[in-house]
Amino acid sequence: MKAKKCNNKQYNYKGVAMNINGLITVSPDQTDLIQDLIVWMGKVYETEPYTQAFLEGIRAKGDQVEQISQTIMRSFITSGAPVKRVYCTPDTNGCFIGYQRSEQDKPSTYYEQLSMDAVKEDPCLGDKQAGLVFLQQTIMWPISDFEWYPDVVGDKDYIHIVNIGVKKEFQHTGTMNELFKPVLAYAQEQGLPVFLETYSDELEAMYQHYGFTTLEVLESPTIPLKERCMMFPAN
Repeated sequence: MKAKKCNNKQYNYKGVAMNINGLITVSPDQTDLIQDLIVWMGKVYETEPYTQAFLEGIRAKGDQVEQISQTIMRSFITSGAPVKRVYCTPDTNGCFIGYQRSEQDKPSTYYEQLSMDAVKEDPCLGDKQAGLVFLQQTIMWPISDFEWYPDVVGDKDYIHIVNIGVKKEFQHTGTMNELFKPVLAYAQEQGLPVFLETYSDELEAMYQHYGFTTLEVLESPTIPLKERCMMFPAN
């Protein structure tokens, strides 16, 4: 396992969004769409292994599971839309949160911490549960490296997919293709690698089908999860 480090590098901020043909760039004024994405992405991520482990660690029960998963997604989506980090398919049944490094002025960890701060402040949690948030973050730290890719590309530009999902009733219907292929086509046009992390064998195999390679696997001494650090190569 590699030593983790904070990446305080200042990005060369352009202030423009990826223009991905075939996908909608979600804007802050699309409030109904944003609320819909929060609800169904939250539902999808309730059963995502990393989110599950976090929810179990803070002892979320019953309705708290749905509420906290939505709180996490609300933070990612509402903080991401103003800086063009949220994209969806035209039918809004597929969504990804991600960015091109040169077009962002804050690192991915900034948004991760915003989401954890939102969880701690969620009124559905008791004081003891809110107090467990930092502890669980610490426990999951060995498998929470979301700034590993500069080790691969150095100062070169890249795309990072932070979250990706398909509405449950539209999974296995081709929606993932409609979501993924435009992103990868854009990356190839721009000559950029694409990075993501996943925590399940099934998803790792799916991403490998799209051309991703697992570069590194991070493990925890206390949690039976593996963080697969994956890359889709530049041209």
